Amino acid sequence: EYSQQLDELRKKNEAENQYTTWAERICKVRKEDRIIPVYTLCLYHGEEPWDGPRCLRDMMDFGNEKENISKLFSDYPLHLFCLNEEDDFTMFHTEIRQLFQAMKYRKDKDGLRKLMTDNPDYRHMDVDTVEVMSVVLNAPVLWKDRKKYMKIENDREEYDMCQALREWAEEERSIGEEKGIKALIETCKEFGVSNEDTMQRVCNKFNLLAEDAKEYLEKYWR
Repeated sequence: EYSQQLDELRKKNEAENQYTTWAERICKVRKEDRIIPVYTLCLYHGEEPWDGPRCLRDMMDFGNEKENISKLFSDYPLHLFCLNEEDDFTMFHTEIRQLFQAMKYRKDKDGLRKLMTDNPDYRHMDVDTVEVMSVVLNAPVLWKDRKKYMKIENDREEYDMCQALREWAEEERSIGEEKGIKALIETCKEFGVSNEDTMQRVCNKFNLLAEDAKEYLEKYWR
């Protein structure tokens, strides 16, 4: 980036030919010329705590001359932004704020549901943000069924993440319930429990009506 800026400055200076010294003419950069600074940030969004170096000095071995030589060393800090260390995302003024907040709750479905329910911003999400969020939350259903939750407001296509999350949670609950029923039926079969007793156990454990339990029993009792 710096090299590109300098190239543009040199082209401009050559075209205007307004050098005041031979030194400026030789390097094609004038004394008053300035370039725009570049800030390098590292975004760490892993779930485990960051345990790597946070500056170049952390990677150095100064040997026995540490006290004498290390003070001459030009250190370079790593400007690290760790999502799992942050609680305040108010410095962000775009939907990246909602994205980062949601990523904090990747393993906490209840916390994620509360976050999106309490924050009205999640009812008016940009489509591109939703696509990224579906990946980082490992919830492809949020993107696959996006048309169900789309609406047009103020000539802008928006996505209701709250509604999508509620249906996603319900689907996850149903899948978990079905796995539990299947496991219970297999256990009952293993211990020689009858179909009727198993159906009653399914009703009691998962709070199902008899006809619903019967449907699962017919599906998995083979």
